[in-house]
Amino acid sequence: MNKFKAFVLPYLKFFLLIFLMLSAFVYAMFQGGFVSWFLFYSFLPFGLYSLGLFLYPINDFLIERAINRSECRAGDSLEVTLKIRRRFAFPLFFLVIEENLPKQLEKSGVHVKKELIFPWFKKEFVVSYRIERLVRGEHEFNEVTIKVGDLLGLIEKGARFSVKERVLVYPSYYDLSYKQIGTQFNQGQTASTVRIQREVSTLSGVREYQPGDRFSWINWKATARKNEIMTKEFEEKKSQDVFMLLDTISDPSFEPLISLAASAALATVKRGIPIGFFMPLLMEHPLPIQGGDGQLQKIFHLLARAEQQNDVSIIDILNRETQVIPYNATLMIVTSQLTEDTIQALARRKHSRSISIIALRDDERGLSNRELQVQQQAAMCGILVRYLSDQAYTDGNKEVSGQ
Repeated sequence: MNKFKAFVLPYLKFFLLIFLMLSAFVYAMFQGGFVSWFLFYSFLPFGLYSLGLFLYPINDFLIERAINRSECRAGDSLEVTLKIRRRFAFPLFFLVIEENLPKQLEKSGVHVKKELIFPWFKKEFVVSYRIERLVRGEHEFNEVTIKVGDLLGLIEKGARFSVKERVLVYPSYYDLSYKQIGTQFNQGQTASTVRIQREVSTLSGVREYQPGDRFSWINWKATARKNEIMTKEFEEKKSQDVFMLLDTISDPSFEPLISLAASAALATVKRGIPIGFFMPLLMEHPLPIQGGDGQLQKIFHLLARAEQQNDVSIIDILNRETQVIPYNATLMIVTSQLTEDTIQALARRKHSRSISIIALRDDERGLSNRELQVQQQAAMCGILVRYLSDQAYTDGNKEVSGQ
């Protein structure tokens, strides 16, 4: 019904305009005199302009959007410039340009951008506006709406133009110092997720042969005794590698949690420590452990697109991803909801893995009794828990500890 009304209404107004012009002319013809003809000729320019505007091709416009940068950081500002051109210099009394902002920006409180200009005979004009305090996310600008009208308010025309542009807003981050806790890797080498030519130390037993084992590791006595290939098992040396696991469970502190994860990743890479990354839903496979600024950029890109979800917990992720999370890398969990059940579940899966938990808390004051209890329980299980507030950037440098 609304589409039918929007289609028919302009034509009804057009015929109303024709009727008014004919009525003024007929009145002047039959009435005669100065007043009647004065009214007709006074109305005639407005009527002819309205008729011309009705016939004017509104799709004649060509719109280009220019954004000063395609990647920025949460809290930054963005400069947007719309360049508008048209072929026919039909006089336009006014023109309304409306930028249809991405939904995520509208939800964050950014108002729809509208500009009123008076182009008259101009063929080219420029409109600029500024968006302050950008929110994290991948924002896609799609459409620009243009509206024109006559002086009588009878003829109004509008059109939407597809002008696609994408802006990626990375999460905000702050300086954190990184202190590596636990056994250091002796020669400064890093671990590989592929079990080929690994570092070995003390013989701990025998096991069945697995692809990637060296030929020299075969225990021939055990092989003859069990009638299947058995290899020597060694105690693996631990590396400095870190694998970050982000808990994206729905929480009011989700945005500060994303900033904390970005800050921890930055601190890790600055220390020269290779890091991997995983969060549910968005990623089909974890981001393999690597080092350098390129890896940090990949993590920031994923964090920019992170969304809250309710159906996947940390334990679900561990159950599903045990095959691909490196066994001898420090597992760093970033969460805002740390419970005793989570600690117990992690302790059952810990084995010889090093686990560090960075827990976000809202209160800047001392730890509560519950938080102290969780921290002590984790320490008894060999798990390090570090609580940080969501206002960490106001307190100077904080420490992110790994075990």
